[in-house]
Amino acid sequence: MGIYSKRYDRIRDIPRGAVVSVPDKAFDFGRALTVLQEAGLLTLKNGFNGTGSVDMIKDNPRHLKLKAVRQQDAVSGADVFVMKPSEAKKAGLNPKKHTLKSGGPMSGEEMNLIVVRAEDQDREALQTILELYQADDTAAFIEKEYQGDLVPAFLPLKRLSDWKNEFEH
Repeated sequence: MGIYSKRYDRIRDIPRGAVVSVPDKAFDFGRALTVLQEAGLLTLKNGFNGTGSVDMIKDNPRHLKLKAVRQQDAVSGADVFVMKPSEAKKAGLNPKKHTLKSGGPMSGEEMNLIVVRAEDQDREALQTILELYQADDTAAFIEKEYQGDLVPAFLPLKRLSDWKNEFEH
């Protein structure tokens, strides 16, 4: 997730009272608040755990006006946009030109999973999907298309469980 603007070239150029669009989905809203804090635009209360509302903002020195919107509406009526890189591209933003701050590679807080019912796990069509998804060509496409904003990681269920335990401790 990053901070984008067609109007401003640097974070320090964002003026007092600027309208900032943020995702309206709870999980992404929390991530947006974190990115805004990392950029020095606001301070979150102690105990912020990635969820919550604007009530979790401790200090907003530039008096930014946060506008929670559906991602497809993010660039309408705002000066600054906080969104995922894939959404920024869909909105017609050029990551090289319009990015003020990148959230960097994902840190494990979100990942895509292919999940099936136990009785379907051996179905040939599903095995084909899994093989295509985990192919080297797919990884190369993800790396080229998303340039580090998404990281291809193909873990079998057992390894995912081990990773989750490592991540939580």
